[in-house]
Amino acid sequence: MVQKARQNLPHMGCVVTQPEDVKTIFKDSDLHAKAGNNDAGWLMGQLLGKCMGLVSGNEWRNSRASVGEHFTFKSTSHFIPRIIEITQSYFSDLCDGRQPSSGHITPSKDLRLLPFRVVAEYIYGPLTPHARDKLESLIPLRESLFRTVIQGGVTRFGWSAYLPSSTNRNLQEFKHKWAMFNHEMYDASKHSNHSTVLTQMYESIRENGTSLDNVLQTVDEMLFANLDVTIGTLSWNPILLAANPDFTAELHEELTAIGKRNWADYLARSDTLLACSILEAARLRPIAAFSTPQAAPETRVTSGYSVPGGTNFVVDIHALNIRNPYWGADGSEYRPSRFVNNRSVDMRYHYWRFGFGPRQCLGKYIADFIVRFIVAHMVISYELSLLPGSIWDKNPETWITQSAAPIRYERRESVSHEN
Repeated sequence: MVQKARQNLPHMGCVVTQPEDVKTIFKDSDLHAKAGNNDAGWLMGQLLGKCMGLVSGNEWRNSRASVGEHFTFKSTSHFIPRIIEITQSYFSDLCDGRQPSSGHITPSKDLRLLPFRVVAEYIYGPLTPHARDKLESLIPLRESLFRTVIQGGVTRFGWSAYLPSSTNRNLQEFKHKWAMFNHEMYDASKHSNHSTVLTQMYESIRENGTSLDNVLQTVDEMLFANLDVTIGTLSWNPILLAANPDFTAELHEELTAIGKRNWADYLARSDTLLACSILEAARLRPIAAFSTPQAAPETRVTSGYSVPGGTNFVVDIHALNIRNPYWGADGSEYRPSRFVNNRSVDMRYHYWRFGFGPRQCLGKYIADFIVRFIVAHMVISYELSLLPGSIWDKNPETWITQSAAPIRYERRESVSHEN
């Protein structure tokens, strides 16, 4: 597999498809070098080239040290009650106020701002309506710039910075407004003596030499860059549940059995049908076909071939998550029960979601908590079903695998959330 990739993709590096090769390559992922600007060119570098997810070495270690403690399992689990409150409020505005008590919902469109608002409050603390509106007003501008990144063309080259283009004008406008918003939020946190994730990130500039670009672009990564990623992960869950009513009935029974028990404890568990359904949706509908390119520091022997250090590797996620014999003959089918007795240590290199090895997605715990409760809320509050002739097309306006399909919801007779 590695030899074939090197013959056909000489400038891209190696495409990895086998779990044993993933283990060999990514065992020291914290030492890997990410491809400059994610191999996406100059404009990508202006938006995210210095964010935590795309830097390497000491720059990455300093960036992660400035904020890592806020994104541990323990730290993020304390935020579960607010995730519940924000989600319930969002759905109250979205569905519960509608008449009649049933209708259509397109998860990728209608739920899009919900994870964004949760993460924004986690970073900045509670936002005033004015601050929230100001933040969300930046989304269209930021999205237009990223669409240009995906389209490629002249913005891949540094000399495009000198062109009198609308892209460059939009870039300067976004950078200015984004910096001003974060400066204002930092000043507000200091004035109120309320320390936030952003506060600590700003103070890391003085304490360990983290750059302002790194701070601003890392917050961008957490919010704007992950806007499509998180909703892409989320959007398939209600659709797959609507398509599998027998399993959804089991899940609903599990959720209603919680009763007055602590929702936070339940959401933090990984042995529930809820957790299994989310793992299965992410397995069958990964957010991207390939992982981002990164290079191991030393030679790796994979599939019998010696690959020099500094060669970029990408993982074929569909080969690993779906076609992999590890998942059995029904690997292309939706069966959440496959995860019930499947220990994470056993499937570590058979399943891609948050990366491999020591360097994994910083926000994996809070992302899981967000998706888990949104899905739980939908199942316990509404009966979900597919529309006649439903087509599960990928949303053509996004770069990730995000469903554009609507589903039908009908409010259940008796709904109670205890948190």
